[in-house]
Amino acid sequence: MSPEMFDELLARVGPRITKQQTWHREPLEPGMKFALTLRHLASGSKYASMKFGWRVPHNTQSFLVREVCQAIIDEYMDEVMICPTTPDGWRTIADKFYEKWNFPHTCGALDGKHVACRCPPETGSMYYNYKGFYSVVLMTLVDADYKFIWADVGGTGSASDAQIYNDSELRECAEDGTIGFPDPDPLPNDYQDVPYFFISDDAIALRPTMMEPYSLRGLTNDEHIFNYRHPGKPIPGSAEYHAASPLHRQGHRQSTHGPAQPDEDQVPRTPEPAARPCREYEPRFHSSCLETGL
Repeated sequence: MSPEMFDELLARVGPRITKQQTWHREPLEPGMKFALTLRHLASGSKYASMKFGWRVPHNTQSFLVREVCQAIIDEYMDEVMICPTTPDGWRTIADKFYEKWNFPHTCGALDGKHVACRCPPETGSMYYNYKGFYSVVLMTLVDADYKFIWADVGGTGSASDAQIYNDSELRECAEDGTIGFPDPDPLPNDYQDVPYFFISDDAIALRPTMMEPYSLRGLTNDEHIFNYRHPGKPIPGSAEYHAASPLHRQGHRQSTHGPAQPDEDQVPRTPEPAARPCREYEPRFHSSCLETGL
């Protein structure tokens, strides 16, 4: 990040994270809070390893990182993550998809991401996913330029993408028509009306407002062409997390907030094979010993 961009971001977020100076002790400077939070998000470093370089205790870091992240959300949410609510807004996204990905009537690409975390107390296997670790699910909807336009954070790791989508407000609004999709119209070089929809991989069921690729078995030539052009693989298949590389790197490390993966000494490990039991010692005497009386 360039110094100019850092100063610009700090100028907007700084007033939200500035503390009043009292006789008790001097508060941390907003620049220190903001730089430390960016370092944690970009590298995924643990608080215990950062406390020596930043001279800030790990327990203080755990509070200020949450504070700065919430300040960033409050400052940039309405400006950066804008979900359209009008037919013109969704049509603009669909036109962009058709221009860049050659797939018409697409209003967004949907996919989920497992973010490693520690297991909350008394939750059993609720946050344990099929990949073998505890996680919360970040489900996002992106446009053709990898920009987030909707997000759902906090799904349990044991829940599938279909379960999280079925319980989301996005599905409810898309199916009851309150989301503001344009009216169905013909595809290019066709005359039959086709509705506007989201795209995803085969984890979410096919719906009038959700398009998925064909199964990989027994595909015809036309179905092969459809799957080749279906943007479910190049866009939502973790591509937006690679585009947002700090978030992607952080997602591969264990989160120190909220639900989390158990410590290494608590992770069940494959038991080592039991040592082969030793046979009882059987004394063997040489015939010469018996002759001499030994």
